[in-house]
Amino acid sequence: MVEIGGEVFCKGNKFGQEWKIGLQNPFFSNNNESVLKIISLKNVAMATSGSYRNYFEFDGVQFSHTINPSTGYPIKHDAVSVSVIANDCATADAYATALMVLGADKGIELINKNKSLEAVFIKGNEENFKLILSKNMGELFNDSLD
Repeated sequence: MVEIGGEVFCKGNKFGQEWKIGLQNPFFSNNNESVLKIISLKNVAMATSGSYRNYFEFDGVQFSHTINPSTGYPIKHDAVSVSVIANDCATADAYATALMVLGADKGIELINKNKSLEAVFIKGNEENFKLILSKNMGELFNDSLD
């Protein structure tokens, strides 16, 4: 398992089991609540893009560092994070960034058209958030660290 700057590639297995990667909760910083789900990976890459770490604040308003190329302005939707699983890191990273621009609804629609990709969006805010999954993403969740 190799992780560099938010992208991870998992080859083979760890002591006979698939690699288990934590899906970070963007709304909590303490260790007990920092992982929302455990994702099992083998011979695939995962990249995450989000607006919860890299942003700037102006006049009390937070602005994402992700720019919508069609408007030239920071994205404005309630998706705060997307993690994409693909065969390689470059593809996963490119889709994660593009999906952050599209948002959860259009992003999941795009992912569900491509059988080689899976994704999970986190959308909402600290008081009310939900996970939006591509068709087969739920099969990769594993609630055990064992």
